[in-house]
Amino acid sequence: MKQIFLAAVLALGSAPLAFAEMATGDDIMSAISGNTVQGSMADGAGYTEFYDTDGTIKGADYTGAWTVEADKMCFDYGEGKTCWGVKIEGDMVTWMDGDTADGTGTILSGNPNDSGHLSAARRACAGRPSTLCRDGRDERAFWRLIGR
Repeated sequence: MKQIFLAAVLALGSAPLAFAEMATGDDIMSAISGNTVQGSMADGAGYTEFYDTDGTIKGADYTGAWTVEADKMCFDYGEGKTCWGVKIEGDMVTWMDGDTADGTGTILSGNPNDSGHLSAARRACAGRPSTLCRDGRDERAFWRLIGR
């Protein structure tokens, strides 16, 4: 009997988001707005999307719109709106379709591909002969180096 109980406890510990509470609209706005989520959907499709505070979604080669309605996050990529429940635990998010987890992701602060940051990197590198800054080829590495 102890072995069955221990196995159940270990199984529960390996899937913390499965039992996390559904996020409220305010929770979703607070965690997602102005940040990036990187993860994958249940079908294996990976994504990295920045959710701008103006309701715009910015992906690698596409855009869309997002809103929060009735404690669900809604996405529109031009083919009609689809809404998911959201579970948030720390920097982890799970997109819920009813009781089914349809995708997961990690919340990253801000927009790592923000052109404003890259322009600032170009200014910071101006006139510096270092390998890191040479020709502005690795501006993202520059920002990682200085912790921005």
